[in-house]
Amino acid sequence: MLSQSLVIAALALFSTSTVAKPTAHYYKHGVAENGDVRSPCPALNTLANHGHLPRNGKNITAAQLSTAVQQIYSIDNNLANLLSYTAVPLVENNTFTATTLDLDHLNLHDAVEHDASLSRKNFIEGDNHSLQPDMVDAFIAEADGDFLTVNSLAKSRNRRERETVALVGKASSTKTNTLAFGEVALILHAFGQNDTNGNLRAPKKMVQSWFKEEKLPEGWIKPAKAISFTAFNALSTSVQNAAKALQGTSTSSASAGSGLASGLANLAKGVASGLGLGPPKGS
Repeated sequence: MLSQSLVIAALALFSTSTVAKPTAHYYKHGVAENGDVRSPCPALNTLANHGHLPRNGKNITAAQLSTAVQQIYSIDNNLANLLSYTAVPLVENNTFTATTLDLDHLNLHDAVEHDASLSRKNFIEGDNHSLQPDMVDAFIAEADGDFLTVNSLAKSRNRRERETVALVGKASSTKTNTLAFGEVALILHAFGQNDTNGNLRAPKKMVQSWFKEEKLPEGWIKPAKAISFTAFNALSTSVQNAAKALQGTSTSSASAGSGLASGLANLAKGVASGLGLGPPKGS
């Protein structure tokens, strides 16, 4: 189920100590009137707003991207490099010649941006990149209590899929589903806290604030362990299986995960071929 769109899925989003915010990384939202650009991805916009990426959102190198997502969102080195060094050429017209990207280039439909987003409208509605606060409120409200969970996010994914099918007349592609489930899995990674049973749950107020302000929330604690593809695969698969269960169907973890792993393997081959990189190690 993993496709090229997973490259940014993992960036759509990310416990031992609170993330340090040195003076160089103060928060300031980008201003369009000043020429700043932003993307449909709150994770990347947050990095730019704090200066972990160029504040104007332009001419971002793969090296800058990899370093930022490792340091702030705790993505392990191998996965971060694969994501970052593939993201740049994929966003820039799916070629392997580009060396930098601008955040607003992620607005290009169906390259890495996708329909059925939890926080953005579908492409057919005319604005596929601007934050829709009411949509954020909707998926936050779908969770009982004070936390988002695997089940609540699965429920939200199913709802957005139904809404999208009703609007565009067809089900989301494997590519879209890959990105969508990857995004919610990484919300749980970035903000997740273990309950008494060891299950990840993300504080609703913190996630809501992050989506709406594109700012590292006060009190946010960076994940203690960097996430690898293996861990991401397991978490994404758990959300997918929960969504299937809510639909009254079933997908085994092995079956769901194999699609993700196969997709990453194909992606890695493309990266190696286009950029001269070896396959990711330790993933």
